[in-house]
Amino acid sequence: NKHYQMDRLHKDPLFRDSRKGLPGSRGYIRGRYGKPIHRTIVEDSIGRELNEGEVVHHINLVKTDNHIKNLYVCESSSEHTKIHIQLEKLIKGMFEDGTIIFENGIYKRTDKF
Repeated sequence: NKHYQMDRLHKDPLFRDSRKGLPGSRGYIRGRYGKPIHRTIVEDSIGRELNEGEVVHHINLVKTDNHIKNLYVCESSSEHTKIHIQLEKLIKGMFEDGTIIFENGIYKRTDKF
């Protein structure tokens, strides 16, 4: 069936998608059946499927870094939003105290530690 589908869609029964394992349009790597890999990794780690409302947060904000230590399960999208708001407030504070600056289109860390 798979070879028939590939032949019908791509005129090649042995067609392989060269984008497999690469980030999609939203930046996440998808696995089988289009499920984001980070969700599968968390599910394997906690031993159950994630509920529909649960959101996986990438701690370092790198959507392709799917190491389990970089993934945090939020109970809801509102909890996930709160996490991002906390980060924005932290960054704002770092601008205010001069820890980071924006100069000529580049964010820079200053020596103020």
